[in-house]
Amino acid sequence: MKNIHDMIYDVRLEWEYARFKNLFSRTSGLLPHEHEMSPDSRRSLDDLNRKRQGLQKSISETFAPFKDVCRDCGGVCCYGHGSFYRAIDYWLQRRNGNAPLPSHAGEKEVRITPQRLYSILCRFLVTSGGSYDYIKENMKDKEKSPCGFLTVSGCRLDVSNRPVLCIVWVCPSLRKATNLRSRMRYIELVTQLYIICQRTADVIHTEHKAIRGNGRGNGRGSGK
Repeated sequence: MKNIHDMIYDVRLEWEYARFKNLFSRTSGLLPHEHEMSPDSRRSLDDLNRKRQGLQKSISETFAPFKDVCRDCGGVCCYGHGSFYRAIDYWLQRRNGNAPLPSHAGEKEVRITPQRLYSILCRFLVTSGGSYDYIKENMKDKEKSPCGFLTVSGCRLDVSNRPVLCIVWVCPSLRKATNLRSRMRYIELVTQLYIICQRTADVIHTEHKAIRGNGRGNGRGSGK
């Protein structure tokens, strides 16, 4: 049975992932992908992107001692979801020349309500006895299309250029494998990463307002 510390960690990770998804949904499609950022916005995004890359590398290093979990899994979380690139990823990485167009699939907010937290607690209570195997239970997802960046040896993207959601997600199997030190370090780093994404969202919203103020349409792009 899980102890209270494991339970708190599980709920915290669900909350972290939900708030990233909510932030990303609020910036989806605000700018057409061909939009040219102002010089000030470009400088801000370049600085934010450098910090993002450093944080993503640090998060990967934090989980490096437990990499066998991902190796043995083979990428269950990489199937059935399409691209995880969102608008924030796109605008941070576009000047690097390696950013795919953002996907708008599944772009809806996840409400963090008492009912949702209660359902999370109930789910983890049921699955904490040791009989639940996340990888085995989700192998059916491998019948769906994989992410285009997944190879037989793992993700072909350097960890610094992977979508933020791929870095933030920690599956139940990896949660179970980690120790207290790595968990605390992850929470520290992912909190900093959220601030980077929040500031990126601020830049996007500023540019969106400028487009509307200049009478250049509503600024919402289809990404096609």
